[in-house]
Amino acid sequence: MMKIQTAKPNPYGKDKSKNEPKREQLIAEWVTIENTSKVRIELSRLKLAHTEYDKNDDPKPKPKIYWNGTAGDFLNPGQKLRIHAGHERDCSLLQQVDIDGTDLHAYTEEGEFVLNNEPGDVIYIYLDGNEVDRASYTTPTEGAVLIREGAKLVEVAAPLASAKPWGGVHTVGNSNQKSA
Repeated sequence: MMKIQTAKPNPYGKDKSKNEPKREQLIAEWVTIENTSKVRIELSRLKLAHTEYDKNDDPKPKPKIYWNGTAGDFLNPGQKLRIHAGHERDCSLLQQVDIDGTDLHAYTEEGEFVLNNEPGDVIYIYLDGNEVDRASYTTPTEGAVLIREGAKLVEVAAPLASAKPWGGVHTVGNSNQKSA
């Protein structure tokens, strides 16, 4: 019904500048999901989560919800939605590689990175509170786009860091991070 297709969990550059993420780097962290069903799905029924780790790098027992879909926005059959870390107000900073390959864009509306670079992560989609898909990856190369192969997200290639920003992005409404 819903499937994780691609992800870019480790954008180019240092993770922090002056103790906070750079806006153009933060918004370049994303996950793309696709409506593989034959029905239109309201985004308010969807949540995206990932595995959190404790101080000993052991996975916590419950995934952390980091994006909640919004009421009134829909994903039609075959459409793809890319959920970016960061704020919609920064969408003009997106590079072409972060825009291409999707129909809609949404944002976590948080000022922190979400996905784990080391040791990797597991990303989950919930529909009406039930897990409908998950995909995992191991430590990604900086700037690499990961694609779905079975239950894994694997590297295809690192995009060019010199790509130019472009602001023509079709976004959907957003809500802040909430617990499950």
